[in-house]
Amino acid sequence: MPKYRMHYLPDTDEQDALSEKYWPDEFKVVIRQELQDALSKKLKRSHNLSRLYCRDYANVYRDFDHFTDAIINILIISAENGADNGFDIVYNAFLTEARVPEQRRYACSYWPHVMTRSVENRIRGAVVKSYEKDEGFAYAYKDGYLSDFKDYKHFIDKVAGLVVSGIAAGIDDKLEQLYKSFLGGHPLAANRRNPRRLKTYL
Repeated sequence: MPKYRMHYLPDTDEQDALSEKYWPDEFKVVIRQELQDALSKKLKRSHNLSRLYCRDYANVYRDFDHFTDAIINILIISAENGADNGFDIVYNAFLTEARVPEQRRYACSYWPHVMTRSVENRIRGAVVKSYEKDEGFAYAYKDGYLSDFKDYKHFIDKVAGLVVSGIAAGIDDKLEQLYKSFLGGHPLAANRRNPRRLKTYL
């Protein structure tokens, strides 16, 4: 394995260094749009979920729509947090001067299976668009990964793939928790969004 030389990310502007700067996450708007549509189409038409609502959750949510909206919101937040986890894998590789890990196809085993190829591709494209002009990623590529990728486009696409894998993992992990809640009629396993990732320069 080659020894990478990247020890810090660039602080390109003295004025900007005095203010908080965040890693790009505009792609999360696309995550929300894509998953809101895909989840709504499946959850709101599910007879099994409707029966579950009537049996265990009608005293908690005023109607079936509010019940499914709560599930959708939980899953979207989990997807966004999963994207952050994927980003952390990449960023930790930068900081430890390691190769960018290989993308692992996450085995999505739980219904409703919304991370289809088309949804993944649209989200992946949004991640690429968010990251491709960021000076931190450009610096990382030039300083540590020139020999590993044919060009910058392939580097950013690899990063985007890891973020998408994190999204799929976040959804499936939360679905597992929700299914456990359903089995016992327990409150839904909610969560909170991660704070935005602040850029730090070493």
